[in-house]
Amino acid sequence: MHRYLLEFIRDKFEELKLFGGIRMVAPEHRMSLELKRLELSNDGTIVEMLDEILDSDQFVDVLDECDALLHHKYHLVYAVGIPISLGSGAERWMAAEALLRVVADKTSESRIRKVLQAPHVSCVSPDYATRLGSYEGTRLNSVVESTERLRDQLKEALVLDLIDSAPFEVMWLNAFGSGAARKPLVKTITDSTVSLQEALGDHMSKLAPYTTQLLALRGLVAFGVFEHCMEKRYRVDFGLPVFGTRQKKIAISFRAADVPSERSEFSHPDVCIVLTLLGYYRSGLTNEEVRSTFRMLLRLDISEQNQQYDRWFTTVEPGLNDDDWTALSDVRYVSLADARQFETLCRVYKFCMEAINFYLNTCISERYPAVSATLVTNGMERRSRRE
Repeated sequence: MHRYLLEFIRDKFEELKLFGGIRMVAPEHRMSLELKRLELSNDGTIVEMLDEILDSDQFVDVLDECDALLHHKYHLVYAVGIPISLGSGAERWMAAEALLRVVADKTSESRIRKVLQAPHVSCVSPDYATRLGSYEGTRLNSVVESTERLRDQLKEALVLDLIDSAPFEVMWLNAFGSGAARKPLVKTITDSTVSLQEALGDHMSKLAPYTTQLLALRGLVAFGVFEHCMEKRYRVDFGLPVFGTRQKKIAISFRAADVPSERSEFSHPDVCIVLTLLGYYRSGLTNEEVRSTFRMLLRLDISEQNQQYDRWFTTVEPGLNDDDWTALSDVRYVSLADARQFETLCRVYKFCMEAINFYLNTCISERYPAVSATLVTNGMERRSRRE
């Protein structure tokens, strides 16, 4: 903050006092100075000038519709300090991706698909049918009396399918879930009324190395976070910011159809993660994001490149014609310098769930959501909250 600006404000106030004048100030402008005062702590002369300017005896608050103006959503809030990574952030992203893979499973053995196909439980968007390797737009309908009992079945089916078809990142679920620990695992992840220790019992010591991942899954499923997110409507309740309008590439809340809520973010990190994934699954990657995805892929060693790319290619392969199959079947032949091939890459992998997951894991998840050391709001301090 420039000292001469504060001196100017202070001198103007003194002039107004001398001549009996008044100055009208918007509450958020004064509040901004108050928060800056908190941020600076006891930083010499600037703080002294701020104290003079913010002398409460100089102000009278005039409020119209005070019940609305004093609502917490209008409070001025900003973070100070260096952002730090979200605790167990990688595990939270992994858990959300694993659950969404289960929901997107189209095989006949899928238990959750049978529950989702029950009347009034869910809906899908036919527009997604032609997208290669994509999420099909499944959204849960709001709970009504006829579907309330199906929500418990939905949770159990979700976890059982996850155990039986566990991806590499949570392969331990399949290893332990195929034996005596199957029922305790299901209870742990689906039942919020029992503690982790009570649900796992004698299996607790064996599963101790996987506690973080287990808690991430439990938080999403047992406590209803995943269901809550699956009920949200894209570009009505949430969406992604228009490219270039925000620094953070994470989901934001919407006030109405195609009307983003200004300067807002989801305060719950797991909600933010799931809705960010759903937002990208629905909107797809931009051409530049596809380029970034393949740049990160091609930086990996050969074996990891093949492993990752094979996962992507397997999901899009059924919809490829012969020319596309020949051009894209081997990652060794991928060249971002080839404009024609890059156009094909964008068309084929724009909506591919596995490619989107890789992009988010390598370019987004390590930075967002982030936690700030201090959050200041309305003249108070709160510790360890989301930035």
